[in-house]
Amino acid sequence: MNTLPASLASLKKDFLDAVRKNDSHRAQLLRQKLIDSSNDSDLNWVHNAVINMHARRRETDLAFAVANEIGPRMDSFSYAGLLNACAKAQHPPYALPEKYAKRAQDVFQEMIAKGIEPSSVHYHTLMDCQAKAGKVGEAFATYEAMQQSGIPSSTRTLNILLSACSRAMQPLRARETLEDFVQQGVKSDLITWNTLLSAYARAQNVDGAYEVWQDMQRSGLVPDRFTQRALSEAFGGNVALAAEIVQEAQWLQQRQGERSTGSASTSSASGRAPGGKLRMHDGADLKSSDAANPMTATVSRPFFLDLHGLSQSAARIALVQRLEYLTFAHIQQTLPDSNGGDRAREAESRGGRRDTVSNSHGGISGDASRIAIQNLVIVVGKEDIVNKKGSLLRFGKVNGTP
Repeated sequence: MNTLPASLASLKKDFLDAVRKNDSHRAQLLRQKLIDSSNDSDLNWVHNAVINMHARRRETDLAFAVANEIGPRMDSFSYAGLLNACAKAQHPPYALPEKYAKRAQDVFQEMIAKGIEPSSVHYHTLMDCQAKAGKVGEAFATYEAMQQSGIPSSTRTLNILLSACSRAMQPLRARETLEDFVQQGVKSDLITWNTLLSAYARAQNVDGAYEVWQDMQRSGLVPDRFTQRALSEAFGGNVALAAEIVQEAQWLQQRQGERSTGSASTSSASGRAPGGKLRMHDGADLKSSDAANPMTATVSRPFFLDLHGLSQSAARIALVQRLEYLTFAHIQQTLPDSNGGDRAREAESRGGRRDTVSNSHGGISGDASRIAIQNLVIVVGKEDIVNKKGSLLRFGKVNGTP
């Protein structure tokens, strides 16, 4: 077995390290050294590695420049890299301009013209480009061509087609596609249901979205943050309903986590809402990626809410949840504990804050609707509230639960 000279082996190792780290400049320099130190005809793997690195870095033009350099030596892996570069041309990767779908189609046709037989990777990547560009008809045409070539459908195929329907706001076609694939014996996964849910959300079909949500629950799948995002988008027009549905998704996820660790859920056993005890600590504040259930939330700065990066509907939901959190926090801090003590005193000893309307006995005056929340600061725009590009809203007093 032939081995590389020590210097060339070291060069190869350094090159692969640069590619893994997406260090474009260093990888290009080492690629040239490899070309100068070896037989260029045996270095297609080097060129292909650089093409894929540019694809990951969303440097589409640079990926095509490398392809032009190697010209007739392009192989199946080279074309797969170019298709990948088109699919990842922009960030976020699920909103591509149509020109990249057209460019991917040209690459695919060139590959076929050269006699290279497409694999499932080529078909799926082309379909992915077309789906992200909202070209639902072209995505299904590529799928039909894949079927005719004898390549079997998979869950990946299904998810891409559903994504195309979602981008084109065709939820009914997405639902029909799912049913067709199920009849073919193709299994669905969490991505499948999240994408179908997103299709109804984009089309603002609330009834259809809720039906999908119920079907997803019956399937036994545990929702994740993408499910919560789709639910927020679907029910964003009804803030109270959206908050309730998102909290239900979070509770299901929490309950599944408790089951997986083998611990019994006390909240389930008693029939109460999950959690039920306020937790305060010195960690990070509630962020958009958290959106925790107000009954179980852990918030270090409850009177500061960062809405930077949230959509309008998600921001409304976050605001409702924070107000619910604050209401719950004050109820918990003023209720007497099992030993007859006062949680408000305990909260004050930890540096906590009380903004409740209390009676002469230190309890809550009247019912929960009389709780007052003062000085709630909400940041919209940049995280730095003094940045001129951001705007600062202050709520002087909010009475009652949202």
